[in-house]
Amino acid sequence: MFRFWSAFDDMMLAMLPYCKFACDAAKECLSQQSLRPYVDACTQPAHGMLLALEWERLELDEVGIIEVPIVLSPPLQTALFALSCRLGEVCVAHLLSRSVRKRLAAEVAHLLALTLTDAIEGADAVQRTWIQLLFDCRVLSAMFPDDRYCAFGFNCILDGRKLQLHP
Repeated sequence: MFRFWSAFDDMMLAMLPYCKFACDAAKECLSQQSLRPYVDACTQPAHGMLLALEWERLELDEVGIIEVPIVLSPPLQTALFALSCRLGEVCVAHLLSRSVRKRLAAEVAHLLALTLTDAIEGADAVQRTWIQLLFDCRVLSAMFPDDRYCAFGFNCILDGRKLQLHP
């Protein structure tokens, strides 16, 4: 029994550098400065169209034709791609254990929740930008299902703004 816990502790200690590196890479790639274009697009209506680029028309029997976003906003795509490349270029992506990936997902969720909160608090956006913002929140919530931040961050953001949009 003692050997098992000793081996487990040794394994966890070996993962600490990877965890720290992955979280530091997330902080670098998803910094407030790197995601500033996203916040600016929400707070300055003239920049709002930088977010809502790819939409598709759907015909619903009950409502008629509606337009919905089909991809994450470009600044978010760029930041997440940069993080993926950063982890891949130093060849550590395959070494990340489940616990390290969970910690990394929690860090990413936290950083993105901060950015989305900043974007919403100062928002002066048209309806199309709000819909894109809600879409981004839903996708990020599905990608990074961390209970501490999704339950508080993304879902609170969504609940606070859903009522302001018309169907």
